[in-house]
Amino acid sequence: MVDPTESLETGSYQPPVATLLTLGKPGESKIKPWPNYVQQFGLTEAEIPDLIRLMTDATLWESSVDETASWAVVYAWRSLAQLKARDALEPFMGLLANYEDDDWLMIEAADFLSLLGAGVLPQLTQLLADVEISEWARVAIAEGIERIPSYEPESRDACIQILWQRLQAFNENGDVVNGALVNAMVAFQVVEAAPLIEQIYASRQIDDMMAGTWASVQVALGLKQESDFRPEDFQTRFLRNLKAQQVLMNPSYSEPFRDRSSPSPWFNRRFTPALGDLEFPNLAPPASQGFGQTLPNPKAKKKKKKK
Repeated sequence: MVDPTESLETGSYQPPVATLLTLGKPGESKIKPWPNYVQQFGLTEAEIPDLIRLMTDATLWESSVDETASWAVVYAWRSLAQLKARDALEPFMGLLANYEDDDWLMIEAADFLSLLGAGVLPQLTQLLADVEISEWARVAIAEGIERIPSYEPESRDACIQILWQRLQAFNENGDVVNGALVNAMVAFQVVEAAPLIEQIYASRQIDDMMAGTWASVQVALGLKQESDFRPEDFQTRFLRNLKAQQVLMNPSYSEPFRDRSSPSPWFNRRFTPALGDLEFPNLAPPASQGFGQTLPNPKAKKKKKKK
């Protein structure tokens, strides 16, 4: 196997950027915050061009995860985010287009975008509206916008306005993106968005595996109490269809009662509806992004070549 540190002519990367090629696999991606690479390695704005080159280096992306240098792309985008390198936004979006199946990239995309700060909101607004971009990439953009106020509280109103305006175009967004946008409205407690959200649920243009059911949204927004609903009102369409499939295969099937204090794989909700409550059409989840899918596994293979 060719050593990527040789094929890359890593001598072209000078310290401190070259140091990132020697670090190997980072700790778990979900551990936040990231170490301060800017301070640790003395990175400055002068290193931004080389960091962008490193982040997008095709040889590293196509190399084995067993190669120490292959993980430098992760350290590069983290460092660029910490430097608030706005010039890195476009090449980073190129990575999302080319390597959407990369676990680390997709898990950390929203964090990268949020750390760039409110200065990139105009670009993120345009990208969020671009239906040519994949739904999962736009989910990362929406979540990135949602997280910017955690670093820059003064940007809160602007971020809410961007997300709310995009939610109004729900017919164009795709179900997964609508789910992310509804999550943002709940996170920001935008109660005024409730009528629009209700309309989206009524039209079934939302992935409720992303956002929860309309009942759960009403409870989260403080509009109603959990006791106002039946337990099955908190069950997503996917779970209803799964239950319906079980009943069709075995009419005597009955899920045991689970109280709310006992662990349950289905969001700690018990599900004991009458047969008439089940949704029999489309028993198998449609082959669209997001519906019934799980989040990427950070312990899986780091990256794959685009097919």
